[in-house]
Amino acid sequence: MKVGTATWKKIGLLIGIMTTGFLLAGCLADNVARDLGVYVNRDVYSIAELEQGCLDRYRSVTGVNYHGDESLYRILKTEILPVYGSFCVMARKIEPRTEKVKRLHSYYLQAAHFRLRGFKTVALAIESRDPDLIRVANDNFSKAADAANQWRSQVGDLAELHGIKFKLN
Repeated sequence: MKVGTATWKKIGLLIGIMTTGFLLAGCLADNVARDLGVYVNRDVYSIAELEQGCLDRYRSVTGVNYHGDESLYRILKTEILPVYGSFCVMARKIEPRTEKVKRLHSYYLQAAHFRLRGFKTVALAIESRDPDLIRVANDNFSKAADAANQWRSQVGDLAELHGIKFKLN
């Protein structure tokens, strides 16, 4: 069977399309890996200390460290809420480039949102002397923990998928 010039052009075009497809797929994978690396190592890392400081400070005045509503309220209003509010603003400014990392970031934002609501609800419970609001606050903290766990899991899964190693606490 004789292969004409038109057939060779079609074969060449098909090979070109397949090669371009493979190259684009590789670039997209690299873009996700790069975006994930920037997201975790630069964006999240740059604000994580603010959040951790607030969580540590909250633990220092609750549970076995609880020394009364006045102390807890003062710490919430003067230290935790202002700093955690700033942390949430910074977290919302993070703009991942790829859809996969954007979806991942939505869990981070959910966790921050529910934690902030929890802190505000504890303060409101103390102001209004309404113990039922503590249950609402605890529900918010539980939702925050669930979202944070989902975020950690997704970071791990996405990193593994793209051959990245992170040390997440």
